[in-house]
Amino acid sequence: MRNHKIIENIHEEQYFCRLRSFDYYQTLQKPSITFQETSQKATVPLEKDINEWFYEKRRGRHASL
Repeated sequence: MRNHKIIENIHEEQYFCRLRSFDYYQTLQKPSITFQETSQKATVPLEKDINEWFYEKRRGRHASL
């Protein structure tokens, strides 16, 4: 820790290498099927798993379905 500037630079480089956003694309055609809502019984365990995965990757527990 003698040269904290080197550590700060490495940390900044790692921060900028991680993607922080998602792209969303939509079709021009009308979908042939309709989306059916799922029950909380199905989404709550999935949401917990996703949040744990994000937490392990140091992204926080902020996912919601």
